Amino acid sequence: MTPETDPVYQITDYTCTSCGRTFSLGIWTPPEPPNPEPLLTCPHCKQTAVLTDPAEKRTIEEYFRLRKAVNLILHTRTREHHQRTDPP
Repeated sequence: MTPETDPVYQITDYTCTSCGRTFSLGIWTPPEPPNPEPLLTCPHCKQTAVLTDPAEKRTIEEYFRLRKAVNLILHTRTREHHQRTDPP
């Protein structure tokens, strides 16, 4: 074996496309990643998780954080509207 062909222990990050949770897997891999990259299932919600680099992971996490904040605002405003328009 040579350094070019020796397996490498690599930790890869995956992010769920449904719930935004991330998880890491450590595996022994050949020097070059498989093509195409594998799709995995999120251990939390069982939906598709994709391979992500650190910047992509932060972007997806921020998206889910903002989506949750927007939904909370919409829910609050809708509830307030119904409280004002519902007869006592």
